[in-house]
Amino acid sequence: MQTNFILGAIGTLSPFSLAIAFATLFISLIYFVFKGKNLPPGPFGLPYFGYWPFINDNDFHIKLDSLKKQHGDVFSFTCTRRLYVNLGSIKAVREALISKSEFFGDRMSDFSLFSFLFKDGVAFINGESWKAVRKFFLILLKERGANSIKTSLAGPLYDSIKSTINHIKTKEGNPINLMELLTENCNAILSLTLFGETGATEEKIRKFNKIYGIQFQSMTPRSILLSGTFARYFIFPFMHNYSETVKCHKKMQRMLYDIIKEHKTIYDVENPRDIIDEYFMERDRRRSKGDPTAEYFTDKTLMGSLMQFIGDGVLTVASFSSLVIKKLLEHPEEQEKVYNEIVEVIGLDRQPTIEDKSKLTYFNAYILEALRTTDFFNFFPSQECIKDTTLSGYRIPKGAMLLVNFYSCHHDPAVYKEPEKFNPSRFLQTEGKKRPELPILFGVGVAFINGESWKVTRKFFLVLLKERGTNSIKTSIAGPLYDSIKYIVNELKAKKGEPVNLIDFLTHKCNTILRLTLFGEVGATEEQVRKLNEMYAVQIESMLPITFLLCGTFAKFFLFPFMPHFSEALQCRGKMEKVIYDMIDGHKTTYDPENPRDIIDEYFKERDRRRSKGDPTAEYFTDKVLMGSLIQFIADGVLSVASIIGLQVKNLLDHPEEQDKIYKEIMEVVGQDRYPMIEDKSKLTYFNAYMLEAMRTTDFFNFFPSQECTKETTLRGYRIPKRAILLVNFYSCHNDPEIYEEPEKFNPSRFIQTEGKKRPELPISFGIGKRLCLGEGFVMMQIFLLLSTLIQNFHLSLPEGSKKLSMEDFLSGNLLVCVKPRH
Repeated sequence: MQTNFILGAIGTLSPFSLAIAFATLFISLIYFVFKGKNLPPGPFGLPYFGYWPFINDNDFHIKLDSLKKQHGDVFSFTCTRRLYVNLGSIKAVREALISKSEFFGDRMSDFSLFSFLFKDGVAFINGESWKAVRKFFLILLKERGANSIKTSLAGPLYDSIKSTINHIKTKEGNPINLMELLTENCNAILSLTLFGETGATEEKIRKFNKIYGIQFQSMTPRSILLSGTFARYFIFPFMHNYSETVKCHKKMQRMLYDIIKEHKTIYDVENPRDIIDEYFMERDRRRSKGDPTAEYFTDKTLMGSLMQFIGDGVLTVASFSSLVIKKLLEHPEEQEKVYNEIVEVIGLDRQPTIEDKSKLTYFNAYILEALRTTDFFNFFPSQECIKDTTLSGYRIPKGAMLLVNFYSCHHDPAVYKEPEKFNPSRFLQTEGKKRPELPILFGVGVAFINGESWKVTRKFFLVLLKERGTNSIKTSIAGPLYDSIKYIVNELKAKKGEPVNLIDFLTHKCNTILRLTLFGEVGATEEQVRKLNEMYAVQIESMLPITFLLCGTFAKFFLFPFMPHFSEALQCRGKMEKVIYDMIDGHKTTYDPENPRDIIDEYFKERDRRRSKGDPTAEYFTDKVLMGSLIQFIADGVLSVASIIGLQVKNLLDHPEEQDKIYKEIMEVVGQDRYPMIEDKSKLTYFNAYMLEAMRTTDFFNFFPSQECTKETTLRGYRIPKRAILLVNFYSCHNDPEIYEEPEKFNPSRFIQTEGKKRPELPISFGIGKRLCLGEGFVMMQIFLLLSTLIQNFHLSLPEGSKKLSMEDFLSGNLLVCVKPRH
């Protein structure tokens, strides 16, 4: 009967409606199939809840470790629709948080227990505010920690430790609750370190930590993996200790705001007493300079940060100290070894001091092994994926959450021999023996800085390209480069004014210039560079406005495959990668660090230099990053130069009077007896102005989807949500009548600086800010040399009877020009 009803209902629909319904259903099914394609493997779960119902608070770390043995160190599972990616080895953690740190960085964007409790503090805020505030606290805590212990706080701090020892002695060996005693002692130490003698009383710190301890009890495996709006309102309220945690959190906030308010009433900028006064002082300093980052230093951020510093600074230290002592009880032979070393190094006449730490080799190794084997904090939902990427060959979608699995990392037999054994000696450095990785309970490397790998490698390439560009033209490759330009002039003179396709001609010649600049005489062959640019030209044909603005999984599988040239572009990209990797492999076999030949050898040398110093940023210098960078340098260094020169020539043809002005200036500054050199550039005022105006008025690259918003903000009063993409509209910027008077007119003189006249903004075709094109100087330097030499030696004109060149003619590669020798 139900079947007849359904069939009857379907029969009332029109064929068109049925087709739409089935198409929608089919596309939805395909979408969800592809959505899960190539994700890390992992256990199945229930709809919406995922694996969460199977989590046990007592031994979930053991279950995760067994899943690692089944699926590998990188696997995934879901909890309340959030995808978690388990990182079960230090290698996987380093790949994610160091090598690919630009893809991860933000804390969880949805509601979670951690984001609720710590969202206002420095550890859980995101974006620029996090960078500014984190940097301030890093410096300040370092100064108020190790430095203060050696100076102003040394006496009170050691007195506090001595008092604890005396108190234990009075117990005469009777049982004591060590956790309570250490918590009390840590209260005093933290109070002195953060607040000095007057900033906050011990009673306030004690009261705060008592409440924090209740909050801490709610941080169980089941609760820290829950996230989302549904969980917030329909699961968390029924979790153990959650309502009590919410009450305690509000009490702690009130306590901290009261301390901050009290500080404001007696704050003296000339005499900062503690961490709160230092915070006020930094905020005031930035405000006085007009620094917009002063706005990040809010009372709310200070309150959230203090909550974490006080709570973690007492309970975490006390907990870890207790765990270290627990290991001593489990392994009494270790207590004897540590004691013997302390007596040997320090003796019995004085207490240990901070200066003794580096000398107590075995004790340090013991602490590391105790941290490695602790079950105190077995895993942590660390950072959110902010852009689709891959880890260990698996696809990691945007929004996935990294789960740093400390337990699996610290029990990895590939890193720690016999990991189940407690053996501090494994961390002792001996000749001929490699020390294993240190425990990563407090994080790894500098991966907590968003995009650090991009910053480091970009800085390296900026310096290197500058050296191999401008400097090389003045020195090592000056002869071959100017010989190449001379060869171009002679070959064009041989044409005797006959039409020549200037883009084809320049592309071929730019191959030589780029090869010499990046690779010298031996690093790469002309054939390799030419082959790469032929394939890149095919790839460029797919870069249309309609393809630029497409994004997402659906577009990837259902739109891009039907776009013009897309399949050819994919094939060419694969071929280009192979050519570059072959070049890199070839360099490895003949690499000599004492005699770097080209940009690839310099890259290897920088990586080796960082590795030898133990610098974790060495891991950013991967073959993959080198491959991708070389593709961009080679292609942009040839096709961009040829195309921009072509556009500059097109403007000369459109405005023949400009060619005469430039030629006249070149004759006055350079003359006829030699070719222009890089040193002449600053003297050719009108020619530089012409190049800027030609860049301003070009239609070659009108807009570009530039950068993604990583945190909700405002622009011109409008809300810009997270993940919005900035579309830099070069055309509108360069034709803005508020900046450029009569922007529709071609007028190089607007860029010539004269007394009493403000020069307008320079064109931004190469970008602006921290994502400015790496090769701008390199490209513009080549354009200057080639174009000035062309104008010095030739008069450029359209073939007789030809109509004015359109942009369509140019984009099709058809720039037919008569190049007539002037002399």
